[in-house]
Amino acid sequence: MSDSSPGGLQWTQAWAKLLRDGSYGVLLFNRGAWGGCLPCAQSAQGCACIGLQFSQIGKRFNDSRFSDPKTKFKVRYTQNHSDAGVYQGQFPRVLVPPHGSLLLRVTAVA
Repeated sequence: MSDSSPGGLQWTQAWAKLLRDGSYGVLLFNRGAWGGCLPCAQSAQGCACIGLQFSQIGKRFNDSRFSDPKTKFKVRYTQNHSDAGVYQGQFPRVLVPPHGSLLLRVTAVA
């Protein structure tokens, strides 16, 4: 779905798959292999700060719900089955360690 500066210092990818119930599974992946993690505002290398624009899903899958900036989305962490919150427009940047990933389930809220 997206790829930031292949081979660069902060090489990140976002992958998405349409699920049977109309929600999307989204994988945020840090392909980098550098040092320790600092908060996003301070991290020039090491952990990547990866966010997600919901409109990227809308464009890629031709899904008008995700292209509308007014739509709200429920985001869930799949690793620990906990809610990440409800967001509009984008999922905020989160730290993902080197060679790490974060798997999310994104559902449009009626």
